[in-house]
Amino acid sequence: MIALSSARPTSLTRAGLFFLAWFAALTALWAALAERYYDHSIIWLSRIVLATIEGEPMTGKIELQGFDAVVSHRGRAAAIPAQRLELRTHENNTPLLLALILATPWLSWRGRLKTALAALPLLCATHVFHFVVSVHWLYAWENVGPYRVTDLSYLKRTFWQSLDNPAQVRKYVVNYTYHFYTHVGRLLMPILLWMVFAAIPPRWRGPGGLEKKRHP
Repeated sequence: MIALSSARPTSLTRAGLFFLAWFAALTALWAALAERYYDHSIIWLSRIVLATIEGEPMTGKIELQGFDAVVSHRGRAAAIPAQRLELRTHENNTPLLLALILATPWLSWRGRLKTALAALPLLCATHVFHFVVSVHWLYAWENVGPYRVTDLSYLKRTFWQSLDNPAQVRKYVVNYTYHFYTHVGRLLMPILLWMVFAAIPPRWRGPGGLEKKRHP
């Protein structure tokens, strides 16, 4: 028992150093090799989603300029200037998720690969979600399209007092979602995905696992 307790801090330190090494290496590789291609993929997928959810098209051309996606607008949103979305801020949690998975000591290398293949598409979906919400947050802010409210009395009403006006409800939902995900959600998402797919050691998942290996 004493030997096991004294070994535990050493194991935690080793795991922490292992995570930091993976995180530094993956961040560098992501910036040098993968980020640009991933940006194009997110723009392509977001364009499809925006075209699908907008009854009357409001989002026009989306171009990648440097690390920014420049979004032009059309239809009822044509008067809004082009919007710049910094994709690096949206997607820089990808190396964190990969580092967490690769540094998980109770996963085999095959298990780490399978976990990464399961978690990465979900993280990609959150990036597309963030992109789409960021575009529509601007429409809500500019009071156009499905977010247009002409009764100024709603400016003083709370969410629950605005349930009789669908446009105001949509505006509230998009605004709160955008601010929550931008400031909190994107930081928590890789940790939540890691917890779902990899953070539970085998001995806590039910019969068998590590305990079975220790006591055949």
